[in-house]
Amino acid sequence: MQQFLEYPKPMVDLYDALYTGPLVWGDDRKLYHELAKEFGGPVLELAVGTGRVTRYLAEQGAEVVGLEISPRMLEQARQNIAKLPDEVQQRITLVQGDMREFELGKQFPLIIIPFSAFQHVLTLEEQLRTFQCIRRHLTEGGRFAVDLFDPRLELCVPRAAGWRGSRGEPVHPETGRKWRIFVDSRENLVEQQMIHEDWRLVELTPDGQALSQYSWRLTLRWTYRFEAQHLFERSGFTGVNLWGDYQRGPFTYAQRQVWLVKKA
Repeated sequence: MQQFLEYPKPMVDLYDALYTGPLVWGDDRKLYHELAKEFGGPVLELAVGTGRVTRYLAEQGAEVVGLEISPRMLEQARQNIAKLPDEVQQRITLVQGDMREFELGKQFPLIIIPFSAFQHVLTLEEQLRTFQCIRRHLTEGGRFAVDLFDPRLELCVPRAAGWRGSRGEPVHPETGRKWRIFVDSRENLVEQQMIHEDWRLVELTPDGQALSQYSWRLTLRWTYRFEAQHLFERSGFTGVNLWGDYQRGPFTYAQRQVWLVKKA
């Protein structure tokens, strides 16, 4: 099994500034809340990160278990949750673990993997193991929701590998300093359906000079629509639903693949 690559601390510190509640495609949290009301709880969120979705669900009254592999992300989630009212905190349980292989000793009517987190699982074997583990943790007839990006093929071919750009200018929540995040290089491994991006995080002085910088390599595997459907069916899921956004709109190319499947 591939070793997890930990996030650098500045990336964890800046995560909530980069990814606020709603995403650029809409507010995915509202969709998961609708599903939680429809299918019941508690909800299991895999790759909980800093708790963006889990906090929202708990604030709406749902019980949530959040599993996260990164110790730094998990610590930030705990700090974020500690700022919530006591009654909300009591509805949240955080667990360190790997979505590819975990055992919680209980089942859930709804399991979710928001915001492309499943695409950190890079091999077919590990993807199947993840889905099979999820299936074991679902109640009979339980639902599994996962959000993937639909690949823009012109950005996945080898000649697109030289793409560079900015990932934003977040402000550090404690120091108040602005940071700039750059993608310095991109490598597309078409045969493996993987993208490598080398990120550079630059801390700025008030007059815009570089104060410090950190490097991080992001690796994701893209998944085609019918490939994902085949993975669900191989893993024991049925009743496949596919939406193109968080409002349950129709699937469209190069937007989102928002899947909802049922334990067969």
